[in-house]
Amino acid sequence: MLTIKRHEKILSIIQERKTITSKELQKLVYVSHSTIIRDLTELDKMGLIKRIHGGASIVVPKDIESSFNIRVKTNVNEKTLITKAATQFIEDGNTIFIDSSSTLQTLITHLKNFKYLNVITNGMNSAMLLSKNTDANIFFLGGQISANSNSSMGCLALNNLDNFNADIAIFSTSGISGNIICEHSIEQAAIKKAMIKRANISVLLCDSSKFGIKHQIAFANFNDVDYFITNEMPTYDILQAIDESKCKLIIAE
Repeated sequence: MLTIKRHEKILSIIQERKTITSKELQKLVYVSHSTIIRDLTELDKMGLIKRIHGGASIVVPKDIESSFNIRVKTNVNEKTLITKAATQFIEDGNTIFIDSSSTLQTLITHLKNFKYLNVITNGMNSAMLLSKNTDANIFFLGGQISANSNSSMGCLALNNLDNFNADIAIFSTSGISGNIICEHSIEQAAIKKAMIKRANISVLLCDSSKFGIKHQIAFANFNDVDYFITNEMPTYDILQAIDESKCKLIIAE
């Protein structure tokens, strides 16, 4: 079992049981004791669980995702500029991965004039907006639904994503610090990482409000990104990381 899928299973068990011993987890996940201890240590460092004597317990992360409805209404002008600039990489007939973020929902408003698109997304709202505003073929990645982000996540979504390859992956992030591109949750990070891996070109969209923010889960660095589109000149540490990578910076105006 892949590490990220094992972590998802462990988190699911702990969320259901609230408190569990490492020996019980070992039996449920079918791994060695040393592997369970290592996994619990890593998840504890991420702030996703709390290590206790002989096992682990659930914890409410301090850094939970803000309400999706709130995020949709923030930095609207910046998102419009950034997503409009992203359309330069889209052509008729493309197959595109888009994540479930509010930024990518803004991109959908620019897609109505493209023809024969195939769009794969884990965003429930994104899929609905695509159906109403475009004639694209839409593929929704089924899985466990997160009400906080209106998206499907987890092993089922990842397994469904494995059925696709794309010309381009367009995705956002919750924060960038230096060469670290990060997310609030391991589930969202896993989806975005898989999209990048299975696309020919990767395009990161991020407004300046997320510069210098470092969340729990790193899912990429600038060597994984072909183009980074933002609305302002990034901070020095981010510029340095871009300069040392293959990534090309685009300032949307």
